[in-house]
Amino acid sequence: MPDRRYRALLIGNAVFRRDPQGLPKLQGPRADVDALFDALSDNESGLFAAEDVEALIDRNVQNLREELHRFFIEDATRDDVLFLYYSGHGKLDLLGRLHLCASDTRVNALPVTALRYKEDIDGLIEASPAPATVTILDCCHSGAFRGGELKVKANGKGRCVITSASANELALDALGPGGTSPFTNALVAGLRFAQAEDHLTAQSLYDYVETELGPAGNASPQFYFDGEGAIALAKRLPRQEPAAPAAAAAIVLPAIALPGAIGEPVAKAPAAAPEPGPAGLTLPQPRTLLWELLNEAAESSLSGDGDEETGELLAEVIEAAVPLDVRWPMAVLKRSGEGPGRQVIVEALARGLVKKDISEALQFARGFAISTPEFTGARLAIAAALPEALQDLARSLLEEAISSAVRGRDVRKSQMILRLLELRCHLDDPESSNSEAGLAWAAKSLAEANPDIWITLAEALDASIGQEQDQAIRMPIQADAALRYALFDARAARHLFFFDAHLLHETAFKRLPIRAITRGAAAILAIDASTGHRLLEIAERRCRSQEDWIEFFDTLIDLLRASPGPDQANAAHLISMVERASDRVTDDEWWQLASAAEALVTSAPESVGRLLRLDPDEDRMRRNLIRAAKQTATVDMTAARHLAAAAERLVLSILDESEQARELVDLAEAFAAIDPDRAIQLLMSMPAIAVEYSIAITNVAAIFAAAFPERIETLVDLLDPGDGTETWWVTDVYEGVAKVDPDWALREVEELPGSREKNSVIAQAAITLASTAPERAADLAFEAGNDLSGSHALLEIVRIIMASSPEQGAAIAQQIPDSPQGPYARITALCSVGKAIIEQDPNEAEALLELAERTAYSMDDDCRKGSLLCDIADAYVKLGTASLRASKLLTRAEACASANADDDDDRRTRLLSEVMIGWAAIAPARAERIAEAIADDWSGRNPDLRKAAIAMAPSDPRRAEKLTSMISDQEELLLAQAALVEEFCKSAPARAERLALAMEPGEDRARALLAVAQAEVQRQSW
Repeated sequence: MPDRRYRALLIGNAVFRRDPQGLPKLQGPRADVDALFDALSDNESGLFAAEDVEALIDRNVQNLREELHRFFIEDATRDDVLFLYYSGHGKLDLLGRLHLCASDTRVNALPVTALRYKEDIDGLIEASPAPATVTILDCCHSGAFRGGELKVKANGKGRCVITSASANELALDALGPGGTSPFTNALVAGLRFAQAEDHLTAQSLYDYVETELGPAGNASPQFYFDGEGAIALAKRLPRQEPAAPAAAAAIVLPAIALPGAIGEPVAKAPAAAPEPGPAGLTLPQPRTLLWELLNEAAESSLSGDGDEETGELLAEVIEAAVPLDVRWPMAVLKRSGEGPGRQVIVEALARGLVKKDISEALQFARGFAISTPEFTGARLAIAAALPEALQDLARSLLEEAISSAVRGRDVRKSQMILRLLELRCHLDDPESSNSEAGLAWAAKSLAEANPDIWITLAEALDASIGQEQDQAIRMPIQADAALRYALFDARAARHLFFFDAHLLHETAFKRLPIRAITRGAAAILAIDASTGHRLLEIAERRCRSQEDWIEFFDTLIDLLRASPGPDQANAAHLISMVERASDRVTDDEWWQLASAAEALVTSAPESVGRLLRLDPDEDRMRRNLIRAAKQTATVDMTAARHLAAAAERLVLSILDESEQARELVDLAEAFAAIDPDRAIQLLMSMPAIAVEYSIAITNVAAIFAAAFPERIETLVDLLDPGDGTETWWVTDVYEGVAKVDPDWALREVEELPGSREKNSVIAQAAITLASTAPERAADLAFEAGNDLSGSHALLEIVRIIMASSPEQGAAIAQQIPDSPQGPYARITALCSVGKAIIEQDPNEAEALLELAERTAYSMDDDCRKGSLLCDIADAYVKLGTASLRASKLLTRAEACASANADDDDDRRTRLLSEVMIGWAAIAPARAERIAEAIADDWSGRNPDLRKAAIAMAPSDPRRAEKLTSMISDQEELLLAQAALVEEFCKSAPARAERLALAMEPGEDRARALLAVAQAEVQRQSW
């Protein structure tokens, strides 16, 4: 049989977002494609090289048409055997013609949204130069591939079709998630195991499948072939007699050893045991309490997923341990194996030794053989940690590191060269080099003296990769290096993604983490969109578990919200991938769409709506569409109008009138900058009795004042009743104007008689002027009178000017009227200024707090008063000299929680929680009693328990621990425990140790144990 190239295109469509009712989601297609991919490229039975098998999952119809054309026409030759497989929904039109469904297919629009078998597939087969093609269809009605039953012969030599069902039958899907369909399961088994003398032909494969499925009595597989001879689809190795093991060994394909994790060395089979990474670290036997604590910290640092953060945390533990007892990290190093874990330890130890004694650090670095990663890494770590005064030494160490990396023969040589090449990207970026100032200076100095150093390193990287002759070993190393290189220099890294002018095959990335592939794709996307998209597709096909899909989804969102954002074409491609991932992620992930859409506003505004409409939460989608319309109005008016129109359709579908009114406020504001006429129409359609109506008028007027000032008069005319009397709606317009142009608003209301509405305009003008003219703003606020608007304006003015001029803020706060309308504003302003000046002027602070206290006592008892009393009490506690006053205030605040029947349960619980936090520092027992009474299901319980526990830790460690044990949220619990450990290290080291050891393994526990270890060393030194 002459040599032929076998190529396969495997299509699996399981999710049909545009018509989920007409085309329900399928369980099997992805697993079908995966299983068939493995069978076709199997080392023992497969005729297909893995790089010649391409899988397409959940693609839209246009993409499928393009890929089919490339497969059958553009890339096909006269030496090819082409194998096409489809798993998904098959549908017939009214004329009985078969259509294969794509991810965007709609049942009522099959001709334009689905693959038409006769035109889109059979037509390409007819035109293809390939002499032999095999088409396998696993879908309903697949036997209708010629427009009816199998009666018409296919034209040309070697054309074969195998289907899972006849024209009038339905095919079976997989029985559950992750399973294959019965037909494909039999197909895969046949390719691997069906008996044949030399090669398994298409006819023999069909016979096997028909026999396997026949007894089931379900759909009937169909076979059609027209050509000469037979098409071989799998190979069969000749049987060997047991007495001839040598001959049997001769036909076994060489084993391929792929890297176990990114950055790990690759060995040819038969290979030694894999190198231990950080997670396989062997810790020394504890000699002392300190060593026991450090061991526990190291184990906690290794409790992650073995990612970069895990290595960084282990490095932090090792480096921090050096000044405590250098023998411990040395013992850890001694027990470490070869590999990335050892490298982390070496470099962390070197950095720690620099802080302890530079001469010890240099002596440590000299202990490694030249041309090893440890030799290079130790010198880089020392150079990075050296002070500015030793820059010449840093340069010398860098030169030694470069010489070692270039000469190295270790399989990790490429990783060390990449680390050196990365320095080039940081030379002109001071922010990125602050933590390694010495190394950055050394690199810059060396580059000035030898500008070709970067070329030398790049050539050494290529040579390091190219020295591996076995492609099965080289390709994963090259893929790893390409992804790493792209992160800091995508343009220079681009050539590494190719071999013999072709993109590295998918198998080269098989053992690399999905996140590493997507990060590399993101880096290269801007300079080579085609390569970036191919890498993303590889990462997509690697996704199996929900965790994989969530990681992939999160990475896509990160790409969409990157700065600068993707252009329109790249954004569209990324959103298509988000669509395909959407059914495989949890609802918790969808909140990220808003930030991604916000980033796309400037780079790809036309894609914003498409992204936001993926959100399954309609309420959130509506709010995000409105927000995006506002943001897009300054960039692309057409896109903004489309977003606002989409949001309007959702708003008008809301049945609850009050909820709809609230949404119309935001919608009118969005249209105000896009289509002022439509904004006015929305205002006129709102119920004029709603509070939201007033807010909408004010917000729209503010936008008109900035963008369409001529529309202000139109708005006033529409709202004016025409009988010579002004309404409050008109003053709402001027209040909006006051947010943009306070002088214009003041002129317009100058002639109006005094009223609450006029005062609101004056108050808003005062707030707008506060940052530029605080004295004039204060005068205007006082002019607004003693009502709520004037007091509110004065409070806002105090907040605005307090940071720059606390004295002026204090003066205005004391002048806020002590009236029934303004106690909240007066108390809040006095308390805010008092807290701000406690350190600067404690006597003045106390005087302001006393004024706030007297004002608060004049209020009626309710939850609002209680909250103000807690705020004053907190300020007294910070003052440090008035705990009795604080106790009195908190007692009164606690009574306010049940004094007013109009307060709801949530407000009472919130106040009790504030009282608990207040008592924590001065009366822990009372805080504990309140904590036990707070409902378990209250939303703020966990964070407030954490705050209370931290506040009482110095005075009552036991109760602080007890409060911490009441926290049910794991994240809040870890934050509380970490804070308590830090506090107990000062006053109760044994309690700190016990609490740290009881924490859940992870970053917080590791750092807490380090703090305990440092406290133990200090205690021993005393």
